Amino acid sequence: MLQKIAELERKIADEKAKQKYLESKTVEISQEEINKEARDGIEHYSSAKVMDDAIIRLNEENEVLAEKMNVTRELYDKLRTPLLKKSN
Repeated sequence: MLQKIAELERKIADEKAKQKYLESKTVEISQEEINKEARDGIEHYSSAKVMDDAIIRLNEENEVLAEKMNVTRELYDKLRTPLLKKSN
């Protein structure tokens, strides 16, 4: 009878050890997945940030070019007007 109790206690201890092992593996796997998802999220955020910065820079360059076009057009019109008057 004592032998049977000792055997059952050993089995209980073994099962508890297995349970702890499986729980630690679950936590480990979960942590690996969390870390992977976090890295992926950071990469996507970084890529989006780079794209946002590039878009902002292109928009600013566009505005500068539009202003240069306006100045050039105004200068052209100023120079053209006297020439048109001379030819008429």
